[in-house]
Amino acid sequence: MNTATPQMTEGSPCVALMGHEEAVWSVAFSQNGKLLATASEDQTVRLWSLGSGREMAVLEGHQGGVNAVAFSPNGHMLASAGEDGLVKLWGLGNGEELRTLTGHHGGANSIAFSADGKLLASGGGAYNAPGEVKLWEVGSSSKPRSLAGHTNEVLAVAFSPDGKTLLTAGYDCTIRVWDVETGEPRHVLRGHHGAVWSLACGTAGRIVFSSSDDGTMRRWTYSRGEQMDVLDGDTFGILALVCLLDGRSLASAQFDGTVKCWDSYTRQETGIIGRHEHPVFCLACSPDGKILVSGDMSGAVNLWDAAAANENLPHNCLL
Repeated sequence: MNTATPQMTEGSPCVALMGHEEAVWSVAFSQNGKLLATASEDQTVRLWSLGSGREMAVLEGHQGGVNAVAFSPNGHMLASAGEDGLVKLWGLGNGEELRTLTGHHGGANSIAFSADGKLLASGGGAYNAPGEVKLWEVGSSSKPRSLAGHTNEVLAVAFSPDGKTLLTAGYDCTIRVWDVETGEPRHVLRGHHGAVWSLACGTAGRIVFSSSDDGTMRRWTYSRGEQMDVLDGDTFGILALVCLLDGRSLASAQFDGTVKCWDSYTRQETGIIGRHEHPVFCLACSPDGKILVSGDMSGAVNLWDAAAANENLPHNCLL
């Protein structure tokens, strides 16, 4: 029996955070959901209290735009990656810079902690040069492991929930699946016809979602290296996506400034969560699934009611 996909109503942001002077490239929530970090072309990382909406700290040190931020799972540390090729670790107690990790020859575009917090992955490089993927041991001063395979700049990295697999993607239109322990490649996922900007692991079933310049989002099983579904999203490209808490809903960031919600099971758009006046480059969902945050080209950061998106889907068929 076919059923129509429920539609959600476009809303207004719960909170708008103003402070960045240029494009916001990355947003991330702390594991306890109390802090939000934002990274910008204005060369700063900003920390915000979600309880009050106040700016708590401005972290400065990168000599160029800051492309990515990620909180450590234990909530004690924040990592940032920049156009200067540096990866920096910051203490959250006082905002002090703890370490600077060097090793990228081009910019550093993306970072991710493993679930146990022992490893940090970073991806980057220079356009039209072999992509760079680095695996760092957070508690060690040893040099990073380098994973070679991408033929162009790397734009996204993500660990599987169990930390045993690393997924990377970029301008070469591929997603690569790596064994974290050995550093060996397992699969190369091909299907996108444009740069792959974003990766998001599903909550079950060894699933990863990707978004691309080609205007599609795709669902893959990374354990078998197979494409499962294609969601047609936007002619101008989808710059970011995130899995919502129900494990079935997706939110996407569009070049036209919209933030949309999707049912990955039916492959249908379920509505527009909200709109920016400028292209949206990044998304994140709070650990409790209640808040979605988006950042755009102008430096605006908006917080949306993510629960409204989840309420529009039946919950009897998760990934």
